[in-house]
Amino acid sequence: MTTIHDQIRALTDADFRDLKTWIITEETTRRAQEPAIKEAAREAKAEVVAEVTERLAEKDTKLKPPAKADEKVRAWKAWHPLDTTTHFYYGDLATNTGKTWRNTLDETRTQLNVWEPGAPGIDERYWVEVVEDKDEPEGERGSESTEDNTADTPEPAKPTAPKVAPYKQPVGSHDAYNKGDKVTFNGNTWESTIDNNVWSPSDYPQGWKKV
Repeated sequence: MTTIHDQIRALTDADFRDLKTWIITEETTRRAQEPAIKEAAREAKAEVVAEVTERLAEKDTKLKPPAKADEKVRAWKAWHPLDTTTHFYYGDLATNTGKTWRNTLDETRTQLNVWEPGAPGIDERYWVEVVEDKDEPEGERGSESTEDNTADTPEPAKPTAPKVAPYKQPVGSHDAYNKGDKVTFNGNTWESTIDNNVWSPSDYPQGWKKV
């Protein structure tokens, strides 16, 4: 079996001189510098990893959803990953198509709502319109005709049925509907059959009955 020593002995004088020069100069220098090169590469890699980790942490902090809904109304804009003004979580308010909408998608506030409020096919599962309750103007008093002012007993006024407000998506337990509460929804009046009801009649029909 041929060994490395045999191979060296078989070299010509010229090849042996070239081999000797390479070993003494190039290879010896390379081997001496190799630990320093590896250490420099390790430090450079560690710096890159640290910088990337720091940037990812900053990005995660900026894009982390707030713990509570933003009560400030923002104009709806198409979602952009780095523009937090386009990030709408559960309970956030947005204006679009001349109306104000409340986000009803994902109560855990971990999923972004990228759907356009008021667009075709976007129903109460995504957004609900926020309708302000407005008091009806009082009728003019004494406008009814009183032909017989000499009647012994005036006719009692007929009781007015209490006004039922439109369904408004609750944002938490503090404004959830309780058993017996009534709302109007999709043209009908509904009564909650459970306490702490945060679902609409279409999302959880078992929690409501039509009245």
